[in-house]
Amino acid sequence: MRRRIPLRKRLLVRLLSVSALIAVCSVAATAWLAVTTTTSALKEEQGQDLAADNRILATLSGYAATHADWSDVRRTVRGLSRATGRRIALTTADRTPVADSAPHGTPLPPRPAATVDRPSGRPWRRSRTWPAPA
Repeated sequence: MRRRIPLRKRLLVRLLSVSALIAVCSVAATAWLAVTTTTSALKEEQGQDLAADNRILATLSGYAATHADWSDVRRTVRGLSRATGRRIALTTADRTPVADSAPHGTPLPPRPAATVDRPSGRPWRRSRTWPAPA
């Protein structure tokens, strides 16, 4: 009479168990790799977006500091839009368009991404006066 080998000692069961373990580990490693790659790509893209936003804001703030009004800002806005690949719409506080890189009639976004503040409606100016010596 032949004795049956217990299920846990059979070679086929052991090979099947090892194969399942390898499959689970490879799926987990692939998922980890995908998450890591995606996370680093998103961080890099956010950094590029932030750099473009800072460049736009710095350029428009510099324009406001050196010009009496916004009358010639359209060329600057279009150049920034071409350089960054983004739409740039400069509006007043009540959302009246001053300059826009999009075609006329394109609706504005629901809220502004940044604000170029001009106190009292005048551009910033550097002071050229120095206090009198004491």
